[in-house]
This record gives sequence, C-alpha cells and structure tokens, in this order.
Amino acid sequence: MGTTSLGCESEAQQPLSDRLKKSPTVVAVILNWNGFGDTSNCIRSLLCSSYPNLEIVIVDNGSSKDEWEKLIRAFGNRVRLFRLESNSGFAAGSNFGIERARDIGADYVFLMNNDAEAKADCLSLLVSAAETHRGGGVFGPVIYDYNDRGRIQTAGGVVSVWRSMSFGDRKISLDKAEMDSACRTGWLSGTAILVRMSMLQQVGSFDPIYFAYLEETDLEIRAMRLGWSLYCVPNAAVYHKCASSTDALSRIRVNGMTRNRLIFLKRYATSSQILAFSAYYAVWGLPFGVAISVLKARTLSFSGLIAFARDLVEGLAGGVLAN
Repeated sequence: MGTTSLGCESEAQQPLSDRLKKSPTVVAVILNWNGFGDTSNCIRSLLCSSYPNLEIVIVDNGSSKDEWEKLIRAFGNRVRLFRLESNSGFAAGSNFGIERARDIGADYVFLMNNDAEAKADCLSLLVSAAETHRGGGVFGPVIYDYNDRGRIQTAGGVVSVWRSMSFGDRKISLDKAEMDSACRTGWLSGTAILVRMSMLQQVGSFDPIYFAYLEETDLEIRAMRLGWSLYCVPNAAVYHKCASSTDALSRIRVNGMTRNRLIFLKRYATSSQILAFSAYYAVWGLPFGVAISVLKARTLSFSGLIAFARDLVEGLAGGVLAN
C-alpha cells in the first residue's frame, strides 16, 4: 500500500516481507455516511501508518450515490470498499466490516470513527501492547481533541451501570515509564479501538439493537464478564472531532442515546439500580441533558423544540419496549 504521495515516512529498517511475517494482520474498519471529507482524512491517516501489515476496509453505510462514487475515485485502488444500500447503523455497519476483516484473516480489527485521525505510530503501539497483554481483548489509544491537540477527550474510563453512562478519564500520567506501558481500564471510547479477533469469536460482535451509541460499552461489558481485560495505551494517539455525523439535537442522537441508555440499563442493572436511575434521571439527568443540548444548539425554534420533545419521548418509549 503506497504512501509516498501523501508525504508519509516509510519504514526501511528491514525488508517489508520480513516485517509482514512477524506482524499480526490488522484490518481497519471505517464507516462512512455522507461524510466524504472526514472519511478522506481518516483514510489518509491510516495510509500513513507505520504498521506494516494493515488492510483498510471502508463500509459506506447507505450514503448518496455521489458520495460512493467519490470514494471510489479517491481510494478505490488503495482500500477495500463495500457499500450498504441503507444506513444500518454504526453497530450493524461495523459488524459487516468485522466479517470482511474475518474473511481477510485478521488477527485484530481496528475500529475507528470516520471523524478521527490516527498518528502514524498509533497502530504499531496498540498491536505491541496487545501482543504483550494476551489477556486483553480491547486496546484503545488516548483520544485527543482534533482542534486542541493538547486536550484529552478520553484516556480510558469507567462505566456507571446505574446511570447507564460511561465516564472517560481526561488525565494521564506524564511519567515516562507509565506512558510507555498499557494500563488496565474499565471502559474505552469506541472512537478508536483495537479488538482481538479471538475475543470477538467468543464474545460476539456489536449488538445491532443499539444502532448507534453505547454499542462499544455493551461489547466491553460482555468481554469483561467473560474474563477479558481492557487496556488504554497512553503513548498511542488519535485526534477526534466530536459529533461530526450527528449534531447535538439530531434525531439520531436524541432518540438513539435516550433509547439505548434504557436498553443498557435493563440489560445490566439490578432492580435497585433501575430505581436509582429513575430518580436520578427525573430529577437531574433529563433536565440537565435538555439544558446542555439546547445550549449546544444555541438557537432553537418552537418547531425545533417540539421535534426535540418528540424524539425524546420516542427514545424513552423505544427503550422501555425494546427486548
């Protein structure tokens, strides 16, 4: 896979054939949904990767015909392109990509949002950590803000089951010894994760019931319950633009996040935790979430407020009724 036209530095320490023999096969899976600009930058960052045994699979998740044709013209000879007829959601679209990775013979799948870009050494560092920590099923880089590259979005984190939320750590130690070693964690952002294929064979892939949001949290909970560990790799970096595919008040975001939190809660919480969530959500979670969403949107018409309320109610109903 050539990268010289992108201005990338190539590894020349040893012949490529030797490096391929020693390196596990990684297949990167990227979903595109009418986001050619972001997806192009994401692909280019992977084409610049220093990791020698990498295949790139792009799954177009029901974008316009023009979008699909642009992808073919720009990258058709450098990546593997697949098109789905409709937007099947992040979970199902990623599962399609995982199956293509399995067909290729992947040892690891690198799942990355299309509005993110990886540093050239990111995959090499993640694979090195995965080969060292054989009990680890999922490995994640530190996720930095795309526009403020010194600001951390997440560096691992924890899951609060009773609040049906994940909380990302925003600090990492500056101690070099810790920066050079992987750290166990309780949650990794689905923005970018390296997943061991043998873990997926045991645990299963994403549950498509989630469509989008919380699908990686559900997968990670299932993995940990079967004895797999999650690791954050502090010296591996990905830069992420927040919510490029969905704005703060889009129907997918409001409806989907509300619905999925209830699905997650019913699946993993105890009865007492469900009661605690109900009180928390009514008194704090719902009012605070509405206020933050409106502030992020800055301006909202009356019709927009009605649509927001409708999507919220539909999300609550969908979560309660989902099996």
